[in-house]
Amino acid sequence: MFEKRKCYAIILAGGSGKRAGTILPKQFNEINGKAILAYSLETFEKNSIVDGIVIVTHPDYFPLTKSIADKSQIKKLIGITEGGAQRKDSSYNGLKYLNCPAESIVMIHDAARPFIDDIIIENSVKNASLNGATAAYIRATDTIAIFENNRLKIIPQRETCFMAQTPQTFKYDLIMHAHQKANPDKEYTDDVSLVVDLGEDITLTEGNALNFKITTPEDFEKALICLCRNK
Repeated sequence: MFEKRKCYAIILAGGSGKRAGTILPKQFNEINGKAILAYSLETFEKNSIVDGIVIVTHPDYFPLTKSIADKSQIKKLIGITEGGAQRKDSSYNGLKYLNCPAESIVMIHDAARPFIDDIIIENSVKNASLNGATAAYIRATDTIAIFENNRLKIIPQRETCFMAQTPQTFKYDLIMHAHQKANPDKEYTDDVSLVVDLGEDITLTEGNALNFKITTPEDFEKALICLCRNK
């Protein structure tokens, strides 16, 4: 067993979604009559382990974000706060807005991953409670090749290769410390890389193929197919 701590979700909904080819940022577009953002919001809302939710987005979309949350009857919403220039800035803004007790558990999740499920949530919280930091990954099913300057450098063993998903889940004091100690000259692609820079371990939480990120127009079609199959 692990000690039950307060648990919060920060949903990053500040991306422009240019690759999706939509007028609105992709997280606000609908699949089967519901905004992409609403799907993960509702999953976190219904999960009893989650105590509160913060959404990070561009101020221009505060009213739309609030409307989506209201339509989905999100009672755990703590608030909506502004995103930053980079992903790490948006995460940090969400963490500062949350301002929760040090030992709380925080899940940082992409709004463009609508099909997160309760198993991933609960395993993420358990692993972060026990180890301090964890993230969802799935095994790479194809061979991975690493290139530099258009030349093949290495083909790592496929058994050691995983593809990153979210949530990335941490004890609050650990991830806050990682942001405060971040190298200002380094570009970080996610919150895990900040914690790795501290020399801390990241444990693996098993994700699943349905927890994919909507990025391209084809992903909208894939998401609709997934919904139809799971009716």
